[in-house]
Amino acid sequence: MIAKGKVIAHSGELATIKVCHGEYCVGCGMHDPTQTHVEFEAEDPIGVEVGQHVEFEAKKGRMFFAVLLVFWLPLLFLALGAGIGYGFASALEMTNSWLPIIFTAVFFVLGIVIVYFVGKKTKAGAGMVVLRVVPAGSACHHKTGERETEAAT
Repeated sequence: MIAKGKVIAHSGELATIKVCHGEYCVGCGMHDPTQTHVEFEAEDPIGVEVGQHVEFEAKKGRMFFAVLLVFWLPLLFLALGAGIGYGFASALEMTNSWLPIIFTAVFFVLGIVIVYFVGKKTKAGAGMVVLRVVPAGSACHHKTGERETEAAT
C-alpha cells in the first residue's frame, strides 16, 4: 500500500515522515485512535529534504518475515527444547523427569528473546521506503472532514 506524508526530519539514509493516522494504519491497533498523526522512519534512497511531501510504502515481504519471526520462531524453539530435553532425559535414563519441561521453557524463552532483539534491530527503517516526492497539496482529512491547513502539518 502506498501512503503519503511529510518529511519532518532526515538523518543519514533515514527520513522521518509524518502521516495522517487514518491514511496508512486504519485499524492497526498500534496507535491511539484519537491521535491525528503518526510518525514513521523510512529508508530514503532518493535523498528527500525536510518539508517535502513524499509517497512511501512498506517493503515487499515484510509481513511474511514478521509472521515467521513472531509466531514460528518461538514455536520452533519450543519444539527444539522439548526434543533436546527428552533426548537428555532418555540418555540419562531419567524417567518421570522435569528435564524436558525445563528445556522446553528455557528454549521458548530463548526464542522470545531472539524475537525481541531481532525486532529491535530491524526496527530502523521500519520496513518502509520512500518512493518519490509529490506535490504539497495532499494534506490530511480528519474524521471531522475538515481539510488540514499546511501550517498544521
